[in-house]
Amino acid sequence: MKWPVLMLLTLSWVIPVQSQSRGIKSYYDAADHETHVETRNTAATNVKGTTVLTFQAWYYFKGRRQSPSKPPVLTVALTFKRELERFDDPDTDIAVNFLVDDKREGPYTALRKGHKNFAEIYFFEDNRADEILEKIAKGSKVQGEFETKKGKIEFELSPETISQFKELYERLHKN
Repeated sequence: MKWPVLMLLTLSWVIPVQSQSRGIKSYYDAADHETHVETRNTAATNVKGTTVLTFQAWYYFKGRRQSPSKPPVLTVALTFKRELERFDDPDTDIAVNFLVDDKREGPYTALRKGHKNFAEIYFFEDNRADEILEKIAKGSKVQGEFETKKGKIEFELSPETISQFKELYERLHKN
């Protein structure tokens, strides 16, 4: 067997397992028998108070196909870059307010889940994640703000990010 044939066979096996469209990534984890669906490339724009902020969402369910008998587990997360002096005194939770198409939404509590590479990682409360996802998915302009011990952080979600949230919301609720 020659290399091009081997590569073609390898790709034919990988492509059905992982599907992507408009920035949404979907893959099956055979080890855990779970399918994962997640947004990608979700850096916020017009960020003030920090250098980098991402806002993302994902869900997973048991098996290869989503069904009412296998309810998905949804997570909405916020990650922002912090300065070195923030390591010693992180915020345990933050209250995030949104402005969705000029309508104030929130506050929504995001709980600190840790840090990685100088970034604070926060997950929104599980019982509010679907509500947040829906608000963003139905909006055309989404801005957010929250206070930390080191000051106020403001951001805006790009049209591409809003589009990914819309697609994720539609996939999550298709069954």
